[in-house]
Amino acid sequence: MKKNMYAWCVLLSILFLSCNKQERSTSVHYLQRVDSLLLLNNIEVAKRTLDSIHVLFPQEVEERKKALLKKYEIEELELERNFIFYDSIIRVKQTVIDSIEHFFVVKADSFYRGERVYEHFMQARMFPKTSLKLDVTEKGTLNMSSIYSGNFPLKYTTMLISSKGVFIQLEEQSSRLYTFRDGDTYWEIVNYNEKNVQDALSFINQFKQETIEITLQGQKKYSFILNNEDKNRIISTWYYATLLQEYNFAKTQHNIINSKIARLREKNKK
Repeated sequence: MKKNMYAWCVLLSILFLSCNKQERSTSVHYLQRVDSLLLLNNIEVAKRTLDSIHVLFPQEVEERKKALLKKYEIEELELERNFIFYDSIIRVKQTVIDSIEHFFVVKADSFYRGERVYEHFMQARMFPKTSLKLDVTEKGTLNMSSIYSGNFPLKYTTMLISSKGVFIQLEEQSSRLYTFRDGDTYWEIVNYNEKNVQDALSFINQFKQETIEITLQGQKKYSFILNNEDKNRIISTWYYATLLQEYNFAKTQHNIINSKIARLREKNKK
């Protein structure tokens, strides 16, 4: 009887050790599989495989530590790739910005707005007149105003932009309407919100080879034509604003990724 009990104990011990050995070898196999997946650049599957080690082998402390460190390494690799990507975007955008920035000058009222604001040099030298005017901040925020000056007030609430029988209508933002009188000349200035600006510029860009008419409608109506110089400065300012937005976005992402890489490297040291 005692011999039978002893035999059973030996058999159970062998089975237990065999199971533990199999479990350890399986967790090691998962880690090896991760290395193979990384060689194939299959990063998402590699990360899921590492996560499965924590679920399938909760008692394997050492293997789970290795899995965690490997996860940090993968995350750092991804961040480094994104860092290089945004670094290249910054360089490209900076080159293009440098090539066209001589067309833009800093507006005189930049000091009062708290940041540098640019306008196209053709606009800066324009004698005050009825027109569409744009400026852009150093971060790429675009502002558009319709400016009317004449011998009578319009009190306009709508601006139509039309070409070849097609038009879009921009509603005046009453809280942003500015009016004044200089001698016999009436001035009315309306600033438009971002959606209106984008709609207007998309339309002007689409019909830039055609005649574009601007009509201000209120108690009275007044129309004027955008000449080629007007269209060029408007589209150029829009393009410059887009470049500045993309450049600043890439720079922000670049700095965020750099900070994340530094934090991950600190974790790897622990």
